Amino acid sequence: MNRAIRSLSAWLLALAMIVSGFSVFGSFGPATANAAVDNSKLVIKVTNQYDQPVKGAEFTFTSGNVKKPVGVASDEHGIIETSTLDQEDWMGPMNLELVAGSPYTILSETITVEFNTNDDNKTIIEYVNDDDYAGEITVKVNDPNAVDPGTQKPETSSTATADEVKAYMSDSDSSTVLMDARSVNAYNGWAIGNAKRGGHLKNAVSFPADAIRNAVTPNKKEGKTIEDYHKQMMDDAGITKDSKIIIYDVNDSDAEYVYNWLKGQGYSEENMKVFNGTDLINSGKAKVVKYKNYDMYVPEDVVKNISDNLTGKSDKYDRNAKHIVNGDDVVILDVSWGDETSDPNTGSGYDAGHIPGAVHVNTDEYETPRVYVKTKPEKYRTEWRLNSDKELIQLAEKKGITLDSCVIISGPEPMATTRMAVILKYLGVENVHVMSNAMTGWNAAGYSMEKGINTNKTTNLGITKPQNPDVIDTISEVRSELKNSKYAVIDTRSKAEWDGKDTGYGYHDLAGRIPGTIYSNCGYGYSSSVFRYRNADKSMRSGEAIKKMWKEDGIDYQNKHMVFFCGSGWRAAETTWEAWLMGYDASLYSDGWIGWSNGGYSYYRDGKTFAMDKKTGKEVNISAIKAAKVSKVKAKAGKKKATVTYGKTTGVTTYKVYYKLKKKGAKYKLAKTTTSRKVTIKKLKSKKTYYVKVRAYKNVNGTNVYTKYSKTVKVRAK
Repeated sequence: MNRAIRSLSAWLLALAMIVSGFSVFGSFGPATANAAVDNSKLVIKVTNQYDQPVKGAEFTFTSGNVKKPVGVASDEHGIIETSTLDQEDWMGPMNLELVAGSPYTILSETITVEFNTNDDNKTIIEYVNDDDYAGEITVKVNDPNAVDPGTQKPETSSTATADEVKAYMSDSDSSTVLMDARSVNAYNGWAIGNAKRGGHLKNAVSFPADAIRNAVTPNKKEGKTIEDYHKQMMDDAGITKDSKIIIYDVNDSDAEYVYNWLKGQGYSEENMKVFNGTDLINSGKAKVVKYKNYDMYVPEDVVKNISDNLTGKSDKYDRNAKHIVNGDDVVILDVSWGDETSDPNTGSGYDAGHIPGAVHVNTDEYETPRVYVKTKPEKYRTEWRLNSDKELIQLAEKKGITLDSCVIISGPEPMATTRMAVILKYLGVENVHVMSNAMTGWNAAGYSMEKGINTNKTTNLGITKPQNPDVIDTISEVRSELKNSKYAVIDTRSKAEWDGKDTGYGYHDLAGRIPGTIYSNCGYGYSSSVFRYRNADKSMRSGEAIKKMWKEDGIDYQNKHMVFFCGSGWRAAETTWEAWLMGYDASLYSDGWIGWSNGGYSYYRDGKTFAMDKKTGKEVNISAIKAAKVSKVKAKAGKKKATVTYGKTTGVTTYKVYYKLKKKGAKYKLAKTTTSRKVTIKKLKSKKTYYVKVRAYKNVNGTNVYTKYSKTVKVRAK
């Protein structure tokens, strides 16, 4: 995974940018100011969960026991402006927090600002953890009294009948669309809210209101916007401005929200109707469809109930929590890069806020940075490959996990959480679940976070090797699978990575693709994009859309075992998890492109074959060697001997000189293998004509790669 994304605590990303000469204040180093941003004053804009201004929210900056009042959002635009920063008590990085007793809760990720002094000894802003910072910090809070504008009834709303819905469930007319506005979790199979049966009505498409109301701004490197995510969702639903649409929910809220939103996109209210599907779903008279392993992703409200039981706030599991806990001991993990602290250089920010009861896992604990190929240039030596089986077992035990545990995995990035989940499945922990859409749903629901550090008592898994080894494939297994028609080895990297235009990672220097693999990219723009597998709120994209995408990419997901890989296993972990959720046969090739290319195995780029020579750490152009031909071959006759010389051939180290007596029929004999460009062939028959040719080779990781033979020259021995 891209190292910038490993730092899921945003201030670490900002710090990395500053160190590298890029600042969130513009294109300038840490010692240079951008005239467009006044870094001597602080402007904070406060919005609620519906992106409306909030008036009355009061904030402080906190670092340890030091608290510095910031002010109150006192105008109708929710703006707090401090025109002059008082340098007293400011100290390095400070976190923005609401004052104690505030009715609001912060929904944004931890916001950190570092203050310093300029040459005039006045306090200035050093950096802000916001890629889009342009002189104003935006803070989103949950306002318990706010009214969702999407739930306001449209004046001309129209309600569908159960018979109309049933008709849409059975027809094949592309102009009629039955739309499920509930969460992806409900669509996939969870019985949520008023629904007593899980799954979606037959023929319904997923169009979750949450993916609109809780949309997360994409990373700029992806080259996509929230609108692009929503367009993808509309394309998946197959709707046009002429479509006849029935939108259903079970709460009289989600359908109305989607109705209003579509109306704002130019869809005619005359072509849309809403429907509360509670009675139809619960009656058992309508077919409900769900995915085989829908509970691999868990809704935030189910996690909340499990967390409350784990921390003693409740002593009763609800029906959905019982479904997965099933009497097992519960372990909740918080997975992200960095240690448990809020240290700006090493911390994840876990101690500042996490799901109550969760124990932290630093992603470096399951893929500790190490040097695997010592001959590579120093800049590219360190890799983040998956740790050894022994270390992974020890990690699980350290976090208090047993083979019988019910493990819930949370964290700000689905790639990191699903990667941890795949690892546990590999070890043999079967009851593993990932909280859906990262922390987006939890924050949107306004659930509280816990501060401090939790630890669990070390356990004993009672194993010495993984119990499900087929979950994660090795390089040798993938090499065999590439030759087996029962497997589809799928490269989920970006187009630039597949084409060899980009290595995908700042710490890796080799670009290209593995021969025989199928290209089916996760996303766009950079190596941490999973656009094609997600909605705008980080929830799973519609399973039907994913299957359609696979089919278009040439993947026979119904009949073949799918092996997903990316650069280092992060993106592919998420795709593998979702393939399992839908009930398909899949595994993760974890070492991915980096492991393959650094392992010295051949790969393609620009129509040529390359491999890294592990002895030198350098890339070898295999195709160039195979296309080359030893030139300037000459043979000078001597008494019962011939001296053969030839020109230097680029890219090779060793030459083989061959000769034979007859032009036709006879086999060539090897005269000598040498690094020299001059060979004397002795013990020839006097006054006989001999035919000589030369070829060269380079040994690459134990295999000789040969050039073409030179032209044949003849010589008559004296």
